[in-house]
Order: sequence, then structure tokens, then C-alpha cells
Amino acid sequence: MSSWKPLTSFLHGKMVKAFLPCDKHANLPPVYTNIYPGDDIYVFETQGDKWGRAYVATFPFPHEFSVTTIDLDRLPEPKIIVAIIPLSHMRLIEEIPVTDNDKIFLSTNSHALTPTILDIELGNDAAVNGQENVHNKKKGRPPLPILRVDHSDLPTEISAAIVSLNNHIYALYAMGEFNLFHKLTHLYNELDELRIKITYTLCTSSEMEAAFKFAAVILGKISKLLGLRDLKSSQNNFTANSDTQGYEAILARDANTGEMFDKSNHPTPAIIAANQLLFALTPNYPITDSIVSSLAPYKNKKLIKVPPSHILVDFKEVEGEHHLTPSGFSGMTAYLYLRSQKKRLTEAFAIHIDPSQQFSLENLSAALFKNIPATEIDTGRIYLVAVLTEDIIVNKTIRTIKQGIAAGVTDISRIFSRHKGALASGEAHKFNIRLYGSHFANSGEQTAALVDQNNGWGELVDRIISGSNKGIAINPRARKLTVSVKEFKNELIGDDYEVTQTKLNSVGEEISSNPIAPIRSFYYDPLGKNYERVYMRVGKVQLLGAGAPRDAFVTIEISTSNRHVSFAKGTNQKPEQTWRFVSTRCSEAVGEIIKINGIEHLSSSDERVKITCYVNGDVYGTNTLKIKESGYIVVNENGLTFEMHSSAGQPTASVELYTEYIGKTYNIDAAVKSILTWESNPATFHTMLDILSTKFRRIELSSYIKYFPELVCNLLKLLKKGSDDNTPALQKEAFQALVHLLDVVVARQDQYVYLFDSFVEQETQHSTLPLIGHKVCLLMGEVFKKADTEWNHVGRALCRVASLLCQISVMATAEENATEFVEDTKIMLWSCNRFLKMPGEGLIADQILILDVIDYCYHTFAKYFPRQRIAYIVKQTADALGTRGLGTKDATSAVTKKRSKEHGLVIAKMLLIRRLLDSWLLDTAECRNILIVDALDWALQVLTHLSVDVDAARLANGVLARIFTIVWDEIVTPEDKSGDYICYGIARLLPALSKIFNVYLDYCRNNGLFKAKRTFSQLFPCEYPFKDITMDSMVNAEVFVEVLMEMATLFAFSAKIGAYIAGEAGFVGIFAKISPLDEIFVSDYYIKVFADNDIYGLIRTVKHLNQAKFFPRQKWLSLHAVLSDAGVTAFELLKRKMLKYYIPSVENSEQFNRSLWGNYLKTLFRIGHSMPVSICHLSEIPRKGCWKITGDIRDRVAVMVEDCWAELGWDSLPEDYARFHLAKVGGYQSEFIVADYGILQDLIFYSLQRHTHSQSLGVDVLWSLIVSELLVSENLLGFEKECIIGLYDIYHSENYKPGRYEQKNLIKFLKSKRVDPEDESYPVIHSFINSLAEFLEILDHLNNVPLGDEFDDDRTSHKLNIKGLLMNVEKPELLQSFINEMYENNIAKSNYIQAALSMKLLADTIDWSVSVMLPASYKPDFPAQSSFKRKEALFNTIAVNYVKGNRYEKALEIYLELCEAHNTHTLDLKSLSDIHHKLSKIYADLESLDRLTPSYFRIAFIGSGFPKSIRGKQYIYEGLPFEHITSIHQRLLKIHPGARIITTDEEAKSFLANEQNGRYLHITTVEPSRDINTNFYSLGHKRFAENKDLKFFTVKKRLPGSTSVLDFWSEETTYESEKTFPTLMNRSVIANIATVKLSPIENALRSFSDKIGDLRSVFELVKNTIDEGGDTSVVFGELSRQCSGTIDSPVNGGVHQYKLFFKNTASEDPNYAYQLELLRSGFTDLAIILNRLLTLHGKLVPVQLKASHNSMVELFHKNFKDELDELKNDPDYDGSSFMDRFVGDRSSVLPSTNSNMSLLGRSMAGSSAQSLISGSSGSSVSRRNGYRSTMIRD
Repeated sequence: MSSWKPLTSFLHGKMVKAFLPCDKHANLPPVYTNIYPGDDIYVFETQGDKWGRAYVATFPFPHEFSVTTIDLDRLPEPKIIVAIIPLSHMRLIEEIPVTDNDKIFLSTNSHALTPTILDIELGNDAAVNGQENVHNKKKGRPPLPILRVDHSDLPTEISAAIVSLNNHIYALYAMGEFNLFHKLTHLYNELDELRIKITYTLCTSSEMEAAFKFAAVILGKISKLLGLRDLKSSQNNFTANSDTQGYEAILARDANTGEMFDKSNHPTPAIIAANQLLFALTPNYPITDSIVSSLAPYKNKKLIKVPPSHILVDFKEVEGEHHLTPSGFSGMTAYLYLRSQKKRLTEAFAIHIDPSQQFSLENLSAALFKNIPATEIDTGRIYLVAVLTEDIIVNKTIRTIKQGIAAGVTDISRIFSRHKGALASGEAHKFNIRLYGSHFANSGEQTAALVDQNNGWGELVDRIISGSNKGIAINPRARKLTVSVKEFKNELIGDDYEVTQTKLNSVGEEISSNPIAPIRSFYYDPLGKNYERVYMRVGKVQLLGAGAPRDAFVTIEISTSNRHVSFAKGTNQKPEQTWRFVSTRCSEAVGEIIKINGIEHLSSSDERVKITCYVNGDVYGTNTLKIKESGYIVVNENGLTFEMHSSAGQPTASVELYTEYIGKTYNIDAAVKSILTWESNPATFHTMLDILSTKFRRIELSSYIKYFPELVCNLLKLLKKGSDDNTPALQKEAFQALVHLLDVVVARQDQYVYLFDSFVEQETQHSTLPLIGHKVCLLMGEVFKKADTEWNHVGRALCRVASLLCQISVMATAEENATEFVEDTKIMLWSCNRFLKMPGEGLIADQILILDVIDYCYHTFAKYFPRQRIAYIVKQTADALGTRGLGTKDATSAVTKKRSKEHGLVIAKMLLIRRLLDSWLLDTAECRNILIVDALDWALQVLTHLSVDVDAARLANGVLARIFTIVWDEIVTPEDKSGDYICYGIARLLPALSKIFNVYLDYCRNNGLFKAKRTFSQLFPCEYPFKDITMDSMVNAEVFVEVLMEMATLFAFSAKIGAYIAGEAGFVGIFAKISPLDEIFVSDYYIKVFADNDIYGLIRTVKHLNQAKFFPRQKWLSLHAVLSDAGVTAFELLKRKMLKYYIPSVENSEQFNRSLWGNYLKTLFRIGHSMPVSICHLSEIPRKGCWKITGDIRDRVAVMVEDCWAELGWDSLPEDYARFHLAKVGGYQSEFIVADYGILQDLIFYSLQRHTHSQSLGVDVLWSLIVSELLVSENLLGFEKECIIGLYDIYHSENYKPGRYEQKNLIKFLKSKRVDPEDESYPVIHSFINSLAEFLEILDHLNNVPLGDEFDDDRTSHKLNIKGLLMNVEKPELLQSFINEMYENNIAKSNYIQAALSMKLLADTIDWSVSVMLPASYKPDFPAQSSFKRKEALFNTIAVNYVKGNRYEKALEIYLELCEAHNTHTLDLKSLSDIHHKLSKIYADLESLDRLTPSYFRIAFIGSGFPKSIRGKQYIYEGLPFEHITSIHQRLLKIHPGARIITTDEEAKSFLANEQNGRYLHITTVEPSRDINTNFYSLGHKRFAENKDLKFFTVKKRLPGSTSVLDFWSEETTYESEKTFPTLMNRSVIANIATVKLSPIENALRSFSDKIGDLRSVFELVKNTIDEGGDTSVVFGELSRQCSGTIDSPVNGGVHQYKLFFKNTASEDPNYAYQLELLRSGFTDLAIILNRLLTLHGKLVPVQLKASHNSMVELFHKNFKDELDELKNDPDYDGSSFMDRFVGDRSSVLPSTNSNMSLLGRSMAGSSAQSLISGSSGSSVSRRNGYRSTMIRD
């Protein structure tokens, strides 16, 4: 078989087929294990081409979540094992080069003769253990790649996200967070579907693009949902509530592809920041949100053509009782139209339903309502109205009549996208129209008030809209109409009204086959072709005369004899020459509106229509109505009461008629007609001045709209006429009329802007305008010039229409008069700039109006002005404004009110500049560069102003962002260097941007801008006021400050450009270019000398960028990564300058700026270990997201630190170099060890990175500081203190906590340094490294304790260890406050023992010294006092709590120690008296104390589910008194949910030997092991001894196979705890375990010892009761039970069965004879104590139980005859009873310490538990509990 061959690269792949050797073969070596598909494989050795040895990363199984305590920030990680795998079962992904980390630790210098610290340690170990040092002799397996970042695409990210999400889902289920579990499960399914669709290309290209965006949204939602959870322990401030692994991180992505931003694609910082905000805070960006992340400004919305809105309505369903039809029913018609609150907006769309259709709405046309007025949409609600009427056959004079059925209204305002919060445009939305009928009672049946409220059918819709319930009823025939409504936002091409009308006229029925029926508007629509019509509305109908029927149905009919005239109600209805309105009752309103078509075919003079009234179908009256008279259409907009007459000429009925003419052929306004015809009608010219000055301004808007192009042309011609005739008055009036026309029609009605655009388009193609453009500019200039003295409505209107006039002026100019136009335009622009400078309060609004549209003017003038000239004009305009209005937004006082209005000026200026930076002006490089340089100044004027103005600053930020983007996209190119001077200028702005950021940071902090909010605005906004966007409901209220985010991004952008232009030279190279650039960048913002304050400001900015407290830095990782990269880039630019100018020579060392360098180095180290830089601890997707933006920043940081640190050191002395092998040491490096500018904490954190370069460099710096400190102080005490405190702060911060891998590498790096073991510094250095390693290990233990209450005890224990170590480095306040917190918590729970133990910890840190003074303490509260007084106070507190908790033994120890302290140090007699008084009371209480004894349990924690701090360990737990083992089972299962109880020792041993997944508990009951060497003089003495120094516990197990006491073998295990009980947390780790095997006779001896102890306890209890005069009946029962149970052998279970040993005396054990003698002695002792108990029993027995007592005595003499005989034969025995002698002489019962112990007692003394643990010699018999017997011989 071929040998194993190491590879030069890891073969990284995935298992695609399961390899399950353990399922087929048992007892395989560990390298063979089951491996499943999906596991990560890293092959580093191969055997041929079939087998490989690899690292295998096995993903957690579901059961590992269900039985493991879950912390969502530290989910179960893949288990790394080394295994042998078949190469055919894996799919290769990539090859990763193998790195040899051992090279890092091996010195390559010339001092190989000096060993490393590690070599010395290994050599010492080898010498001690007798083993050869084999360090580095054998090359081990290569280390697993600790950081793997590839440039994967979105599908790969989705797969990684699914794996991570899978872990979270299992974890949340295990934690019981089912709400979040279900939400994430839903996202998991959606993400998996997208993965399949994208991976296998199961969709079209457009669908694929949408899928990418949807995947980006889902990935963001997952992070947002995880950010909502509140599952972290608030009690644990060690593991801060921070997401150190980036699970909650929301990354910025490309809005089009969903990919994370990659620096290889050169995304700008501004784009990343803008997308970061939108992805983090919006729900569906970039799918459905209309928000865009592009930084291009919004187009100027002033005078922009607004696309008209069109509404498509499609019928869906009518609900009602269709079978309820009246007699004569012959069909139904439904009408649909739009209206506002007050007026009708469209004609009706009609649908006729035949009786046979049964309300069927299939194959019906949809209604398209075109060109809805924008003013109506913006100013009120838009309603969709439905009206249902029916035809009823009456067969009278008229065959049918119409009746109203129902009407309904629904508000469709939300369908219009112009509204905020509108429904999605272009999508159909369902609306339900609830239908109501009309109820009307005639005037005789209702009061006048009711008549006013209810006028019947004709006003039903108005009543529904107003919310009235008068005259409204439910008609079951029609209850609800369902329609779908869709908005279109574009101009529909063509107009098919005429086509439809032609079809209606040529076909004998209505058109229903058209899929869409266009519906006309109810007003003059300039977008459509001119359509002449008259609308007629019928109001209330009255029947005249006393005999007129009041309850009859009245029908009004209109007809005409002109065959070209027709009537219709709906646009899509067939016009008819006769129209019958809806029939109503007398005095009821009809309310129906019809249109009269064919107006253009009316007779030239007069035209009439016939009006007929029918009552119940018969003619009741008739008359004719004139609709045209003398060429004018008769209009009755205010209503006309029209009477009808009978054939006899008598008035029979009246009806209210309203008519309105729509069209432009008739009824032309006289003033308009005069202007339009002045050329052809010279007679009217002499009145033109009057018309223009007065009448023209009173014309209705509709007339302006109808004749707009004609009016503009004629007004310009009148202006030309006045110019030619030199008539200033006519010029002025014509100009003002033109301004008024443009203002009224266009500027104030944005819906009619298209009229002007159409006019411009038409004139551009076929110009008919006079060449009067220059005159228009001059007249504009005149108005601006006189603004300070003469300003009225004309000037204000001019400001609104200035851009329109400029367009007209250019169109009215030709090449022949271009020169004149240019000169006059210059004058106008000069006047405009002068106007902008004017300070009048009344001018501010108009000045803003000019700024809003002046960019249109620039673009218009570009036809005759060169672009460079336009750029100069722009500069003049911007400079004219200056910073006017800056910082005045919040002005509220009367004095500053005017200035508050001025704020709009600076806003308008910034918006103007922003628009210009995205305009045609940048088409040429020269013009672009001019505008950029000027715009930089304008923006910086705002940002550096003394008055902080956040709104204006944000707009200025937008200007700078746009400039930097232009520079980056168009100038930063390797080919074209012509614009590099701009890059140099921007780089010189970096100090100014730092200062600006710092100023605004302080302002925002001091003015409450750092607060959580629920709305936000886009970064670098392009409009004002800023649009508030509501945050996603899944996002908690976040704290972020947009203006600071923008400024930080600009800093990053500037640094990026600076790095491009400066290269390695940094600021030194940038400032070398100052001289040739002075003529261009003349402002003070471009610094020429880099002063100390500038460097301080830049360092401060970088520090705050790294801290990133102005946004959620742990969640918005992409932005944080950008800022971290910017900080490093800025420091790279600064490095050369720092090295060149800020390291003085040795002779001038007093000039060294320690503060500057300290801040520089500390900030650099902090960047190096910030979250987006130190990415090894992040989960896969956030790690890749940061890497793609920044690359490996840590290498860049390391290079800077290495260069700077080398320059800061001084050359070593030869002897120092020989000792420590450092070429440079001390010097300025020593300045950074301690004090305000010490770098130790940040350096150590930096050295704990999982990054080889960073860690090795960090240790090199640390080593140089160690050597420097040794050379100066000759010890490392202060140095060690700073390091320990620094480590404590690191592990108690919100940053990630370095793990054991990083800790071990740090220590290994330190031990790789070379020091001669004979050098005097070696012990100091070695001790320091070991202290550091010890403290790191404790911190790691604490870090690995999971969150949750079940591990509070472990956490507390580790914290106490840590804070105890901190006492050694003079940080006592941490330990004191922590112990005080423990004490207060225990007191609150009445847990006095734990409270006392807590304070004992604190007292142990203080000495009994009367000379040492301690400062005052807040927690606990103590004044400044001596050390003795402080400890005395603590001891008193401890003792009091021990007494409260009935632990008198512990209180006794405290008082005795306190007494000893007074005797030794103070001899305070008063205090001693008080202490002895308390001791006296405790002694008395101990004698009579009756308390419950707690139970004790041994508990083993088995399985990887437990944290390392308790995994595999065994504890002794103190339980509750009389607690059963099942009770402790339940308690521990509640504390450790998901754990399983192990019931057998064998299973526990197996699980301990082979670590299992999950959590298992092995629990056994143990008993305290008492010291049997003591003779107890009283029950109190016994209790005291039993509860003192409680440290040993035993458990006894019967071995199988015994049949009697002669072969009864057992096994006894004794556990020694580390601490004596009671202990903190009621538990202690088991320190030692000893197990002994007991023979049958040893078990017998133990039983006798236990029994005698129990009997003596009863004897003491009874005796104390008699002595104290207590109730003996209480203890008599226990006395009887013990006596009878012991004497009566069968009941006792066979006490006399142990006499079998006396018959079996043969044994190979040489001690057997001695043990038999001990057993006989035991029987004798038992007889003695039973005799005494019987004596007491005889004295106490009641008369009725005397016979029972006598029987018991007889049985005693019978069963213990041999023992009693032996006692009688004893020469010291006088025949008296044992009890009599005990009563007479107490010492006979309670022997003194000089009494001889019995043989049994001596045996027990020789085999105590303590001797077993310690391994001392003696018998193996150990005492379990109870008293030792003492043979009393009188």
C-alpha cells in the first residue's frame, strides 16, 4: 500500500455521498467516522488517488439544538475532526495554499544560540519528566485555514444564507420562540425556491433580474427579523447585547443585481452609503419601493409637464336579488362616471342589460376615463359613481318610462400615484360600490325641513357623499357593484372618440364589442380634439295647478327636429333624437345630465328643442327651449325655471333646467376676440391698451386655455408693434399681458404645462413668432432692475414665468439679431443678479422662485452663449446670493423672523447647484472643471459657516457627493491626467472635511439629534423639504444621524481620491503640488500648511468614524466597512508626514508630541480590531461583504504600525541588544506604556486577532515595550497591571471576545522571544507571561459560559476569580461592587448564608491593620476608615447573617477570629466584652438548636451540550432538607432544559469516556462523612462537630451476589469537595475521589456503629427533655420505637444475625480475628446503651403500657444474655443499673477526653474518610455517620 503524501494545497470540497464506516464496522479508530453529504472537506494528505486525510467540518444535527442551551449570537458551530475519506465521495470546489504557521514562531535571526522562552520551558519539562525535547522535530498536520473569503456570486450567498438560517430556525424552535420560528421558516422556503430557480435558470432574463432583487430583499428581512429578537440576557453584562458575529448585519447591495458591492467594480462610498440606508430601513427595496439610491438629482419639477392620469374601470360583479323585478321590466342600464365633492368630472359610461342577461357582466367593455385634471386630484377626493336605472313598459302615450333603482359611490383617490401613500400605479385594484335606493315623500307628507334635506332621486349621490341618511334606503335588487380600477400615467396616443361616435351613428345598437370604451371629460380638454357639445341637467319638476296629481310619475322628454342634433347620456351610448329622463314624482329632483351633440350643425341664427312633460305616461304639457340665439349658445349655468303648457295654453308644469356649453367655436370672450383679430380688424386697435390693461386680466381661465397659442402669438405681435411704433405703453401692457397669461395658465396650473410645451414644439418646427426676443429680455431686466422701488404682482408673476419668457425670447430670435439678443440678455442677467442681492423681506419668496427656474434659463441661452460664459454667469448668480439665509431656519423671535424666511434662499441655491452638476454644462471637460471648482467653494461656504444649518448642510453634502462622483467617474482615469489638479484640490480638503465633521458631531450631540426615530430621509437629498420615509415595521427604532453619515461618506470619498492622486507619498506629495495650484484653489478651505490642529482633527474624525456611533454600526456593516477603509486610507496619507516632521532627534526629544502620536497609534490599533476589519469572527455572508469592500485592511494597518514603531525607537545599546536581540528599543516607544497615551489595551486587543501578521507584529511591539519597561523600572508590576486591566476591559466591552485559539497564539508568540535563562530578567518576563496566560484562561472560561439563568452560578464563580485577580492590580472597586451586588440580591431573597459568604469574600481581601487607611466605599457603603475597622464591620455583618441562617458554627468562627484580632492588635476591652457576650449567646443556642439537615447530591455534567466551564466536571450540591433525589432531578431539568438523566453508573462512565452530543446529568445521593475520632459530650457538641468543616461525602453501593451477612460485600466512594460547606452557590467542585471495597465483617461493624450512634442520639434527646422539664410524651414514642426495633431482632431486620460471624472464625485475612473482637465489643456497647434506654423507658412509660415495657425488658435479657453476663463478670461492675449510675455521675454517660475508647471506636478512628482521601495508612473501614461507641466501665 502506498504511503500518505502531504499536499501543498488543501483540496477544499463538499461531500456529495455519505461515507458511513461506523455503521458497518465496530470499534474503528477515531479517524474513521460517519461523514454526510454537505460536510465541508479540507484534504491535506492523500494515499494514492482513492483516499485522503482531511479536516471535516460537520454541521450540527437537529438534536444538538434541542438539547443545547442556545445563544443566538453563538450558535452551535461545525465540529472539526480529522478523518480519512474516500476522494470519490467529494466534489472539489477549490485549492487553498497550505501555510506553515510554525515558521512564525521559529526565530530566523542570528541569535540561535539563545533559546526561546518556549524552548526553555520544554527543556525544563524534559528534565523533570525525563523525556527528550522533541519540539519542532516532527512536522505536524497543516493548520486549518482560519479565513476563507472568495468572491462568490449571489447564488452562492443564498446557499450560505440557507445554512445559517437553518441553524437559527432550529435554535429558535429549541428556545420556544415559535413566532419568529414560523417567520424565518417562511423566508427559508422562499429563499430555497429562489435558489433552485436561479441555480438551474428556470426563468426568463427579466424574471431572473427580479429574482435577484427578491433574494436581496429576503436576505435583508432575515437580518431584520433576527434583530427584532429580545432573547439575550440583560443580567449578563459580560456578554454584551451585541451581535458580534454579524447575524443581524444588513449589507448594502447593488439595486439592480442584488450583489454585494465589490471594490473591484469601483463603487463610490456615496452609492454604498445610500444603498445601505435603503436596504436597512425600507421593507421592499429595491423591488416595489419607488425610492431610488442613485445620487443623480431629481429633475426640476417646476414647469414640468405632468403626465395626465387615466383611469381604466372594468365591471366585475353586481350583487342583488335578481329575481325581484317589477311588472313591465324591459331592461336595465348602469352608468359609471367620475366626480369630485362638488362637480362632475367625466361623462358617463353606459351598460345596458337586457332582461334575459340576469345581471350578467360578461363580454362588457371596460371604461377608460382619460385626462383626469391634476388640480382635482390634488385638491380633493375623486369618487367613482354608479347609477342604475330600469325601463318599465307602461303602454300609454309613451311605451316605456325610466325609473331609478340605486346609486352608489366609492372613493378612488388612492388610485392616483400623485397622492402620498397611493396604491401601486399600473396595477388593477378592486373597489366595491355599495348601492342605495332613494326614498321620497311628496311635499304633503313631509315637513319643510325634510324637504330641504331630501329632494329625491336627483340628489341621491350628493347625499351619499355628504354622509346623510335622509331619503336613503336599501334596495335588495342591487346591493353592491364590484369593479377593478387601474391608473395609467402617460399620454395615450391617438383619440378614438370620433371613431366610436362614427360607429354609434352608423350602427343601430350600442357598441359593446370594443374591449375599451374611451369616456370624455366633462370640461374642455386641450389634450383632445375640439368637440362641441352642450350639457343639460334637469332639476326639480313641479306640476302646476290645484288639481295636479301629486303621487303620479312625471317624465320629462327632450326632442329635436334637426336630424344632425342628438342626445345621449353616456359617451358610449347611441345618440337619439328623443331622450326621456328618469321619471320622478312631483317636486322631486331628476338630476340627470345629458349632452346635446351636433352643436356645429345648428342653424346659423336660432335653434330650439322641444320639452314635453308626461304624467303616468300621458302628455301633460309641452314647450320649446331656445338653445342658440343670434349665433351664441344659450347657457343657463345658474338654472332656468322652464314652464310647459297644455294644448289650451295653460301652464301645467315647470322644470329646472341647467345648460353649459363646452367648445371653442361659440361664445368667445370679447377681449380674447379683439386680441385674436386685431390685425384683421384695425378698428379695434385703438382700444387695445384698455383691453390689455384691464379686460384681459378678467377673462376666465377656460378662455385662456382654449386660445393659448393664439394669444401668445398675438401678444408678441402686439409687443413688436409697440416696439416698431416706439410705443412704450403698448410694449409694457403687451409684456405684462403675456406675463399674466403664462402665469395663470402655465405657472399656476401645472396640468397645462403641456400647452406651453406643445406651443414650443410647434413654433420650433414652424416659427411664426416676430423677432422680438431681445425686447422681451430687456423688459424682464427693467422689472428686476426696479424691484427695490417698484415691485407688484407683475414682478411676482415674472419670477414664476421667467424661464418661459426666456424660451419665448430665444424662439423669437434669429441669427440676424443674435448679437443684439446676447447684449440685452446680459443686461437682463445683471439685473436679475442685482435683484437676487436685494435684502427686502417682500422679495425673498420671489427670489426663491427665480432660483427654482433659472437653470432652465441657462439651458435656453446656451443656443447663443458659449458654455464657459454660462459657467461664468452661474458663478455670478451664486456669488450674488453668498450665504444669505444660512442658519436661520429655526429663528422664532420677532427680530429674526425675516431671516427665517431667508433660509429658503440658501436651500434654493444648493438645489440649483446640485441640478447644474448633473446638467448639460458638464458635457465639456473645461466647463466641467470650472463648475466643479466653484461648486466646491459654494458648498464649503455652507458647511464651514459659523451658524450650523443642518438642512442646508445636507444639501451641500449632496453637492460635494455629486462633485466627488463626477471626479471619480470622469477624472480618476489612468489615461487622462488633465483633471488631476482637481484631485489634488479635493485631497487638500480632507483636513477641512475633518473639521466640519467634528463641528457637526458636537452640534448633533448637544442638540438631541442622537435619538431613535421611525422615519428617515435619503442620504444626499436632492429636494426640499426632505421626503420623510417611514421605516420598515420589522426594524426597531434605530439611532442614526443622516447628516453625519453623509459627512463621513464625503470624508471617505475625499480620502479615496487623495490616495489615488498621492500614492505612497501621502500628504507630503499632495502639499508638494500646492504652488502651481494656488491660482485655482485660493479659498482657505484648501490648507497649505498642515498644522498640529489639523492632524488632531483628522485623527479625531478617524476615531469617530471607527466608533461609528451615529448609525447602528454592527448592523450596517457595509457603511462601517467603508468608513474603516477611509480611516486607514487617511492614516496612510498622514503617515509620511508624521514620520518626516513629528519624530524629533534625540537631542530635541522634549519636542516629541506624545499626545499626537498616542492618538494616532491608538486609533490605528482600534481600526485594526474593529468589526468590519477583524472579520474572522463574522459569519460567512457579513465576512464576505466586508472583505469585498475593504480587502485585508489588517495588512495595511500592520505595515503602518511596523514603519512607525521602528522610527519611534532608539538604537539599542550593545549590551541590551545582546540580552534581548532588539535593534531599536525604548526612546519614544516608552512614552506609550502607561498614562493618558498608553496603547497597551488597544495593542493587546490588536495582538489577539486571528490574523498572523497582526498578531506577530502586535507581539513584537509588546515585546519592545516589555524590554523598555524592564530597562527603566527593572520590574513589570505596573506593566502587568495595565495589561490585566486592559484585558478585563476588552472582555467586558461590546466587541467580540477573542477565543482560546487567539489567546494561545498570543502566548505562543510571546514565548517565541529569546531570552537567556540566566539573565536576571528571565524570571520577571516568564512570570509576566504566565500571569497573562492565567488571566486569559479565566476570561475564556467566562466567555464560554452561555447566556441564561441556568449558568448564573458558573458565571458568578468565574467573575469572582477575575475580580480577585484584579485586586492584585489595584482595582478593588470592581470586586467590591460585584460582591455588594451579590450580597444585596441574597438579602432580598432572605438567603442569609449566601449573603454572609459573599461578604466573607470581601473581608478576606482586607488585613487586620490599624495603620492602613482605606478610602470611602460606595458599594458597599463605608466611610474612610482603617483597614481594621473595615474588616471588623464586615465580620459583624457576616456573623449576623450566619446567625439568621442558623449557621451558628460559622458565626462562632467569625467571632472567635474577631476576638483574636482584638487581642492581637487593639485590646479593645469594650469590643471584646461585646464579642464574648455574643459568643455566650451562640454557645447557649447551639446546645438547644433544632434545625433541619440539608440533603447532599453528587452531580456530573456530561456531554458537549454543556459549556466548557462545567462540561465533564462533578460537583457536590447542597439540596433542601429531606429533599428526595426525584426533586433534585426536576429542579436541574428546569435549569437545564433538554438534558437527560442518566440512571446507571456504567452509562455515565461510558459517556464520560466518549464525549457525547447533547447534555446528560448523572445524580446520586451522598451523605456527609463525619469524623469518628471525636467523643461527643452533648447533643450540641455532636451538632457542632457534624456541621464544622463539612468537606467529605460518601456513597455506599452493594455489590451483587450476596446471600447473607457473611458474604455481603459493598463499595464505598468518598468525595472531597474543593470548598467546605456551606459554599457560595451551594456547590463545590469535587477535588478528589476515593473508592474502597468493604468486606462482610466491615459492613457489620459499620452497621453497629450506625445503630449505636442512633441510640445515643435518642438517649441525649430524652435526657435533655427531662433536664429542661419538657413534655416527655413527645419523645417517648421515638424512645419506644428505637428500643423495640433494636431488641426485637426480626423487626430490626436481624441484629443478632451478625453473631453468625462468631461461628465462622476461619479466614485468610490476618485482621479477621481482631475484627471479630471488635464485633463482640459492639454487641457489648449495644447492650449498655439499650440498658440505659430501657431504664429511661421504665421511668417514663404510662401505667397502661407497663406490661409492654416489662415484656421488652424480658426480651432484652433474653437476647443479650451473653453480653449482660459478661458485664456482670466485669470486676468493676457493681450490679447497679447503668442508668442509675449515669444519673448519679454524668461523666459515666458522657466520658471525658481521657476516657478510653472501645475497640470498635478505635477501629473507626483508624479508617476515617479523611485518611482514605489522603491515602494514609490504616484500616480500610471508614465511618459513614453517627457516633462512635465508648465502652463505659465503672
